Amino acid sequence: MLVTSHDGREDVLAGMQAGADDYVTKPLDPFVLHTRLVAARRVTALHRELAGALKAARTSNERLAEFTGRVSHDLRNPLTSLLGYVELAEMDNGPDSENPAEYLAIIGSSARRMLAMVDDLLGFASIGGSLSRTRISLAELAHDVTTDLHQGLTQAGASVECTDFALTADPVQMRVALQNLIQNAAAYRRPQVPPVIRISGHAVEDGVVVRVSDNGKGISEKDRRKVMEPLVRLHREGDPAGTGLGLATCAQIAAAHGGRLDIEPGENSGTTISLYLPDSG
Repeated sequence: MLVTSHDGREDVLAGMQAGADDYVTKPLDPFVLHTRLVAARRVTALHRELAGALKAARTSNERLAEFTGRVSHDLRNPLTSLLGYVELAEMDNGPDSENPAEYLAIIGSSARRMLAMVDDLLGFASIGGSLSRTRISLAELAHDVTTDLHQGLTQAGASVECTDFALTADPVQMRVALQNLIQNAAAYRRPQVPPVIRISGHAVEDGVVVRVSDNGKGISEKDRRKVMEPLVRLHREGDPAGTGLGLATCAQIAAAHGGRLDIEPGENSGTTISLYLPDSG
């Protein structure tokens, strides 16, 4: 803001063109100066908010472009395979050919893989929004989830232990989070080592934490932030196929509640996933 005795129109124009945001002439009126400063503070605050919103929008666009690229890449592979075997089936369709049945099996497998990915993407996109917070028993929730996952847990030889704890959260989204974490703990197990999955809840400062610990393969420190990004997989030897949305979905559920997800080493080289949720009261 310029304060000057030069009050000609040319002087005002020259001052504003030089970079001033306002121009006050002498003799100085304290009331006028005060009101101009109040307006200047408001304009400055709006500029800061606009700059912050612009930065957030750029970051969001970058993340969206990265996410779109991953989706396109992951859907392109099974789609290319599907189309390739359709063409082979069209070329090899003689009456004595036995190959079309094999081609159809591969086509069906690729199509199911694409459908599973689309379902996971739709589920990931639906996380957040309006939450319906109610009082939840962690033990009851874990029992319902393990009942749904009984066949897969039995095949993996997994055991699930849960201490009861009451928390306030959206029961549908917490069920999705717990299901993803238990499935991951069973899937990413060490060879010849039956998975042991422990679930617990604790009160912490300003909220609660729900922890799921396992004795599986673990996640290295350099990969812990990476695996919370959507469609990111580590591609380690022996890892099962997946969409790379499990931990990203859990992180988004925690964020939707105003909390966060942390990954730490667990017992016996395993992993501990902690969902921190703020006190909703």
